[in-house]
Amino acid sequence: MVAQSRVIAKGNPIRDLKRLVETYGGNPSRWTKKSGPQFEIGGLVFEYLGMNIRM
Repeated sequence: MVAQSRVIAKGNPIRDLKRLVETYGGNPSRWTKKSGPQFEIGGLVFEYLGMNIRM
């Protein structure tokens, strides 16, 4: 249900960006932090080029 999510932050404003790039790779400017109804209970979702990482 990522289609129902909303973008909270993109790129540098993501506080955990350094760890995400070091762990999963990619270009920092292409990372997005998302939230939505199904995620607010379970935690946060970060996305890079369609790859979802749930925390």
